[in-house]
Amino acid sequence: MKTLSISLLFICLLQGVKAQVSGRVTTANGQPLAYVTVSLIKAADSSSVKSMLTTEEGAYSIADVPAGNYRLKLSSMGYQTWSSSPFKISGNKEAKYLAVIVMKEDTRQLGEVVVKASKPLYQQRSDGLVVNVENSVLTKGSTALEVLERSPGVAIDHRDNGILLNGKSGATIMINGKLVRMPLAQVTNLLNGTSADNIEKIELLSTPPSGYDAEGSAGIINIVMKKSKKQGTNGSYSLTGGYGMGEKGTASFNLNHNTKNINLYGSYTFQHDRTYTDLFITGSQYMPFIGVMPRLNFTPKPNGSAIIIMPIWVQILSWMPKPR
Repeated sequence: MKTLSISLLFICLLQGVKAQVSGRVTTANGQPLAYVTVSLIKAADSSSVKSMLTTEEGAYSIADVPAGNYRLKLSSMGYQTWSSSPFKISGNKEAKYLAVIVMKEDTRQLGEVVVKASKPLYQQRSDGLVVNVENSVLTKGSTALEVLERSPGVAIDHRDNGILLNGKSGATIMINGKLVRMPLAQVTNLLNGTSADNIEKIELLSTPPSGYDAEGSAGIINIVMKKSKKQGTNGSYSLTGGYGMGEKGTASFNLNHNTKNINLYGSYTFQHDRTYTDLFITGSQYMPFIGVMPRLNFTPKPNGSAIIIMPIWVQILSWMPKPR
């Protein structure tokens, strides 16, 4: 009877032990890649389980992985998204080491390139990481959602419209430091219809400063839009297009009116996309949107200001044909 009790206890202890998945990420030249988002997803439905960033040496280690069938998905700004073949975790104390993963550069057809001094793409701060989107050739022709998905530590759950920061769900989304009080599905639609050309930078704050009025404990994603510092009326426009497995194009323009006390800002983005996304689903999408995000900045006295942001987003047409 004692032997039976000890055996049952030993089996229970084995069932409670979880596995670990680790490896390294490099460039084609063998250089380690830091700040690559490594996501562990379920092989059955591609739902996110855990995610983390690679270290300065390009290493990653995902601990406490329960039994199941999984895939790894790696993404980083300037590189093509990499996905592994499905693999199985048996549930015992298994240390699964994947071979060195080589990320391929995301090459784009560019015309004449003028090199200017600019901020680095990534800036590490004590409260988090800043992605300087402005003037980066890596974001041309992309939407805000695509840039956000390629940012370090960010994972997008397309199945549930979830946005994860450093593997945690419930991140607070802000635009210009103001909380976006919209359902998460509408937030993803908003970002998917916003051109990356309208963004100055994205702040990924894991330990936000006390000055931020945040909700939730997963951190803050603050999207800072471009704004003109000149007084008067001015604007800009952007046209991009391409063709791969389908046509893709984006047209957007901004209109800004500044006076000494008032700043009015509006934008319009039209997106046409019939390209394919590797989600183990074959199909096509045609989703044009209209978005308006006016900003009113009123300064009643030299030492004070009041800011009112009225985000309005209208989806005028959404048509999705049956998978072919």
